Amino acid sequence: MLGSRNKEQISAQEFTNVSDIKNSIMYSRNGYIFKYLRIPPVSTDLMSKNERKILTEQLTGELSLEKEPFHFISVGRPVDVQPYLDYYSQLKGETSNDIRRTLLQEASNTMTEFAFGNEVSENYFYFYLYKRLEEDAEKELTKWMYSFAEHFENVGIKTMILNDDEIIMLCNLVNNPNTILVENTDYHKAVPVLMEGR
Repeated sequence: MLGSRNKEQISAQEFTNVSDIKNSIMYSRNGYIFKYLRIPPVSTDLMSKNERKILTEQLTGELSLEKEPFHFISVGRPVDVQPYLDYYSQLKGETSNDIRRTLLQEASNTMTEFAFGNEVSENYFYFYLYKRLEEDAEKELTKWMYSFAEHFENVGIKTMILNDDEIIMLCNLVNNPNTILVENTDYHKAVPVLMEGR
């Protein structure tokens, strides 16, 4: 309940239920601690049907060893195209060919339009584990996270346990409206409606 304060006076920490982030652990205001693991997108397009099946079975076998619940989230965000724009600019500065300069400028313009139009996006994939904050909980959660990461490493999927700055970035991705991709939410065409029988 807000009491006498209005919505604008609620701090970001209260809104997101975060009390602190330190030592790669997020502490919640309601007495839990969280650790986060990022995995890269796994492209199965170039795998054969048999390779996909083997990867699926191996990963399923690894994760079935977990006895405690774990959580998965996927967060979409616009792709950072600045490195590409810098590279095009560098190439443009190195050439004296007018046609090549024009093509590089066109490529830069197209990439910029994609970025500003949110047409180029990438997904970030995270798993998180949590425990109630009790004695030795931080140590137990850290040990569990390293063990959890091994499931992916064992099947050739690289992982990254988030540090403090990366946890803050994730909180920003999830809670900051400026980073959310706007999608078409016209559900009327897709949601069936049951009509009363006559």
